[in-house]
Amino acid sequence: MVATPRRPLVDIRNERIILRYYYWREIERRRSDDVIVILSNNEFFLEEITIQRIIRKNLDKFFALKSEKPSVKKLQNYSWE
Repeated sequence: MVATPRRPLVDIRNERIILRYYYWREIERRRSDDVIVILSNNEFFLEEITIQRIIRKNLDKFFALKSEKPSVKKLQNYSWE
């Protein structure tokens, strides 16, 4: 994912958060509250409430991933474009 004038860095970051949320929840089978802490403290360094808001606003992308069930390898290069 590359930032372009039409694709702000915040949008890219939010998509990465969804990808990582999917990874921790569906592949690593971690509890949702644990995943929020991991994403907040270890990966994105944002407040937990911010991570939760981003996930809520992008649930459609999470559910699309969940129905697609991409492999870990495919997640590394995943793009919604």
